[in-house]
Amino acid sequence: MGGVCVDSNAAGRPAPPAGVGGSAWPDLTLLADLPVLPLEVRARARDPIFLPEHAGSSLRGAFGNTLRSLVCVQRERSACAGCPEEGRCAYPALFEPRADTGQAGTVGFTDLPRPYLFRAPPGVGEVAAGDAFSWYAALVGRAACHLPHAVLTWRAMGEAGMGRGRGRFELLAVDALDAAGEPGARVYDGATGLFSPPGYGWTGAELLTAATPAPAGPMELTIEFRTPTSLKWAGRVAERPEFHILWRAVQRRLSMLRLGYGGGRLDLDFRAAIAAAEAVELIEWHADRVNWARAPQRQGRRVPMSGWVGAARYRGVLQPALPALLLGSRVGVGDNCALGQGWYRVNW
Repeated sequence: MGGVCVDSNAAGRPAPPAGVGGSAWPDLTLLADLPVLPLEVRARARDPIFLPEHAGSSLRGAFGNTLRSLVCVQRERSACAGCPEEGRCAYPALFEPRADTGQAGTVGFTDLPRPYLFRAPPGVGEVAAGDAFSWYAALVGRAACHLPHAVLTWRAMGEAGMGRGRGRFELLAVDALDAAGEPGARVYDGATGLFSPPGYGWTGAELLTAATPAPAGPMELTIEFRTPTSLKWAGRVAERPEFHILWRAVQRRLSMLRLGYGGGRLDLDFRAAIAAAEAVELIEWHADRVNWARAPQRQGRRVPMSGWVGAARYRGVLQPALPALLLGSRVGVGDNCALGQGWYRVNW
């Protein structure tokens, strides 16, 4: 783990007047109109459960294997493509999503981003038998219709066990989270076995409405990277999260999710948005680089992983971008978002 600390003023680079010399933001309303359903899953260990430090991959792997065992009727297939049930089955909809033939905005590719993510508390490690533990999950856009499948899968995961040693657990509850990230509507109650769909997700505009009002004019905000985050720029891993690099990742992530699970292809002046983002200044940056490895079952080998954990402070005209930034904080940015990487918080 290595530390990084940057302060633009302390480094002898005087900060330009905020909001000067930048392009105007285009209308970003549609970029943040995709509803995201955030969930907290709570369980109690029946056996000791051993999870790695960054356990999102273990949660995702156990979920995928269990879901496939529950719903797949042609298990001899190595892939879902070509299966007569592909268009109706929950497994390919979540784990092998593909764009429809001729779908607008998909020229040159067919694979879509996964419409879910799993995030475990940092350093969850060993859970002793009898102890309660929890994790975060989210379903994006139309994928929320598979919430009943998700609840059934988590319950079956508990019976089958997960992690090293296949420790079993009891599913206690699944709660939909409110705009502040706190438990709201009870989706599943383990005591009664009752399932109650929440009937809502959060868009960027709704998250902004529920947040503290932003100041008028040029402002400062802090992005706190809570799980390891890796952003690319010019074909390489970025060493600093300049705002335009972060914005490109948010813009790309939200537009692709909207393409697959929301209103479809986005009519947005992406270049104008990037030009406006380039006028926002990174004024402070503190971070540690975290390195680890995960071992996907299908690949049979350890895969190196890396990312920042820290905080960046920005200054500029940011109000038009706030709904997208808030929505991006619910789905993550950069590499391996489905495994819980790239989670950040927005503060102003």
